[in-house]
Amino acid sequence: MRIKREGSEQVELLAFSHPGDDPKNDMRIKSTITRTGQGLVGWVLEHGQLVKSDNLSGDSRYIETYSGMKSGLYVPMNIFGNVIGCISVESNQANAFTEDDERLLITLAVQATVALENARLFEAERRRRQDAETLRQAAAALTSSLELDQV
Repeated sequence: MRIKREGSEQVELLAFSHPGDDPKNDMRIKSTITRTGQGLVGWVLEHGQLVKSDNLSGDSRYIETYSGMKSGLYVPMNIFGNVIGCISVESNQANAFTEDDERLLITLAVQATVALENARLFEAERRRRQDAETLRQAAAALTSSLELDQV
């Protein structure tokens, strides 16, 4: 799963899994796609449309992040008409993904999007409350003194 950083074209790898993967590959995989427009993930982030490719090597938009992949499914994560990320799965088998796989990945993308949006809203509310508490403390300190010089 890759997400766009808010207010920018930068893309960040949020989650990745490959059976038997060597942790040394993490940095290479993180740095392969870093902006919208790069690879199929970047294309999905720009266009907000699902992509199912049964022949990755034949797709000019594809950038190899893991060797040997032959097919892929890329689903946008949309919230209020804004694409915030992309969930992708790839397979070393051609024609690996079905319509059921598409529906499942779309469902997962919706759930992940809602979870990320809830986390963002929770953090924004926490900051708003912290700012309000700081303001309340400053106001209390100012009003506790009746001497004009101190105020």
